[in-house]
Amino acid sequence: MKTADCLGCVWTAAQWTGLAAVFWTGWHYGNPEGPAWLSVGGGALMIISAIPALLGFRDLGKNLSPWPHPHAKNRLVTHGIYRHIRHPLYLSLVVLSLGWAVWSQSWTAFVAAVALTAILRGKAACEERLLGLRHPDYASYARNTGCFLPRWRH
Repeated sequence: MKTADCLGCVWTAAQWTGLAAVFWTGWHYGNPEGPAWLSVGGGALMIISAIPALLGFRDLGKNLSPWPHPHAKNRLVTHGIYRHIRHPLYLSLVVLSLGWAVWSQSWTAFVAAVALTAILRGKAACEERLLGLRHPDYASYARNTGCFLPRWRH
């Protein structure tokens, strides 16, 4: 197994472990007696999180992979939502986990969501190094496109 593949396994395992921690802590340590407006706001965030996910799945097509290393026939996707952000699927997981933390009204789920965000940022950095090796245009694309949020241009 290549080192990049091994690191990809670690990042992917960390991502799924972090996501499980968010949902488990929210389920077990949430506050069901809390204000209803927090549950409504968290629910809205979870619904909104589907937008970048669906657009990302659509635009990636056959390039979709759970691993940070690109597969053999990978091509650089810079259209659709990828024209504005490089990692819409990771953004979706961040918004989903924050929405769950708010919905469940759990500080431990919020802390786990912040940790998951850091894990996803690390996985994104690993993925970007590997995409840069595969696609010479990646560095230019990354300079002009935001990671999880669009870049504001003057």
